[in-house]
Amino acid sequence: MLGRYQEDEPSNYDLALGFLQVFDVILNISQVSNDVLLKELQKQDKEYLEKIIEQNEEIIKLLKE
Repeated sequence: MLGRYQEDEPSNYDLALGFLQVFDVILNISQVSNDVLLKELQKQDKEYLEKIIEQNEEIIKLLKE
């Protein structure tokens, strides 16, 4: 997309749009990366909590005996 008045060279407006599009792509990639990290952390938290609950149940069982 070239500016209206300059057919041969891109205008400052065109350059700004190009930079904004690149910036938008970078932000989208960053957000996807953050979403993947968040899901993995939630998975690890769940596994950790399940392990703690399991250990607590074993402790309670031993204390009852």
